[in-house]
Amino acid sequence: MPAPKPGMHRYMVSGPSPRRARRLDAEGKKQVNKTNASEKVRWVYSYANADKTKTFCIYEGPDEKSIRQAASANKIPVELLVEIPVVLSRASRPPTRRPKGGLAARGPVAAPAQPPGAPCVFT
Repeated sequence: MPAPKPGMHRYMVSGPSPRRARRLDAEGKKQVNKTNASEKVRWVYSYANADKTKTFCIYEGPDEKSIRQAASANKIPVELLVEIPVVLSRASRPPTRRPKGGLAARGPVAAPAQPPGAPCVFT
């Protein structure tokens, strides 16, 4: 996932799944997007639990207040809102060479220093 544009931050919004979201037609979705745009908020994607009673949605916006205002205007309940500035993924891992004898032969390895704001990478 690419980083947000400069001046934007990424947030996860968690809450009960709004039933009306499952019934939105094209015009309703257009209105939600228009409301989000008025707050400079962009929906990225969402997850739901197995029984679809709770959602975990990723948004980008200038600040927490904008995310909350867009959610309120769109009647999206918010139980938890947390900034998520770092994405951890297999794609962000640098390639590693395995020493002869397997991982045990390598011994303890210190993590390289990362500059502030760099993505966190686990090897």
